[in-house]
Amino acid sequence: MFDEVAARELERLGLTAAEYGVLAVLRRVGEPYRLKPTGLTSALLLSSGGTGNVLKRLGAAGLASREADAGDGCSSWVRLTPEGVRAAEAAVRAVTAAHAGIVAADAGGGRPGR
Repeated sequence: MFDEVAARELERLGLTAAEYGVLAVLRRVGEPYRLKPTGLTSALLLSSGGTGNVLKRLGAAGLASREADAGDGCSSWVRLTPEGVRAAEAAVRAVTAAHAGIVAADAGGGRPGR
């Protein structure tokens, strides 16, 4: 049930679950909202190829960018853009509110949709 309401909210926002995962993880780490791609892959339990595909979509949407790691020429950082921060916050709020609605309905003795 939680996954279903989250999926509806994410669809309304134009995000997939994987995109939401990346946005939420980067938002959660705090400013400057960046991680190495391997850190994202580990946090999300995605393959490196899957992470790369999600990062391409987020980059094309202007929500995330990649930048070279000045201390390691072979590595890069993934960072939320200002629009990405706004999208992450909106998505987290929407999913949290949807989940809270389920909990409130269940605590009141009813279940949504029944």
